[in-house]
Amino acid sequence: MKITAQEEGKPTIRNIAKLLMNSMYGRFGMHADMTQTKIVSYSERVELGKSFTIQSSIQLGSFYLVNYVLASPPLAAPFEANKLIELYTRKDLPARTNVAIASAVTAYSRVIINSYKIRALEQNLNIYYSDTDSLVTNGELPSDLIDSAEPLGGIGSH
Repeated sequence: MKITAQEEGKPTIRNIAKLLMNSMYGRFGMHADMTQTKIVSYSERVELGKSFTIQSSIQLGSFYLVNYVLASPPLAAPFEANKLIELYTRKDLPARTNVAIASAVTAYSRVIINSYKIRALEQNLNIYYSDTDSLVTNGELPSDLIDSAEPLGGIGSH
């Protein structure tokens, strides 16, 4: 979608496609708040303790203010595969994240941008800045490395 929009001269569609791709990547890599706080009865507190690690518990009359961690169930044995599978396939966790996907995207982006950096250095260019999808140098990169999109603000090499 991004490439097609680029080729058809539709910068708005191109930017939307880029935003969607970056948002998906960000969603996979985001750090979710994995704690919950509830006021529960004693029996509910006991049940929570069977599935989650309770960080704090304050008695409020006949109830308890309980703060617990969703992502760290207490394991009775050093390794309980069933507990881990149950945890990571839960539907009630506050976020759908996948650090492995986010890490793979980041690693692949670094491989690609580093190949561009090597080409720039081979041309005796100074590198002033780079991130996952851009490279700023003191001169032009070979034309096969340059995206025809206008750089932000119209300044610099992309």
